[in-house]
Amino acid sequence: MAYLNAEEAGHALRVIGEKLQAADILTVEGAAALRDESFRLAKLKKETSWTTRIARERAITFERVQDKDGAEISIALSAERIVIDQDVVSHPPFVTLDVAVAITNAAGEPVCRWHLDRANIGQQGPLFHLQMGGHLPGFRDRELPIAEPRWCHPPLELGLLCEVLAANFFPAKWARSVRDDPAWCDAIRRLQKLCFTDYVARLTQSLAVSESTALARMWNGSWV
Repeated sequence: MAYLNAEEAGHALRVIGEKLQAADILTVEGAAALRDESFRLAKLKKETSWTTRIARERAITFERVQDKDGAEISIALSAERIVIDQDVVSHPPFVTLDVAVAITNAAGEPVCRWHLDRANIGQQGPLFHLQMGGHLPGFRDRELPIAEPRWCHPPLELGLLCEVLAANFFPAKWARSVRDDPAWCDAIRRLQKLCFTDYVARLTQSLAVSESTALARMWNGSWV
């Protein structure tokens, strides 16, 4: 089932970028990165399969905020690759999902990094998962020595991750200028259908199964 086409997805990303820039949450560069991707998707018109990539060098960047000690930090959202194919019927329509949130200090040094993935073939963990760490170019000595735990998590694409970051790091601006805006809510709702519909169905079905658990049914290799 197709939940939206590429043109509709591009429109949603454009609205999200414009609203976040107007609220002083996205930087000019971050809004431009999101806008460029929205225009590219819009050109694909009614296609229901597409690939998205946001390079680290041109990430979706947010305005600087302060950590609990008052030091400035920067937030960047990038996507190594997101491949969407809505002809897939056995799981959420993400053939590939590899997105990252990198937080750095004022000197450009890594503070932490999170990434949301679809598991590789044979990889242990939930099919869709959130984990901390990953590759830190130029700071390989600071990479975590373990990949676990991989937290069971619904897939999120760029627009929904922008909402998560805006709400967490800019709660007052988000609540005042974005959260209840009708155009914003419509854009987010369209992307929620893409990301959550099949995931929620799987989770709901697992509640009726007595011989297994929700996590076991969402494990890589079990979701068929």
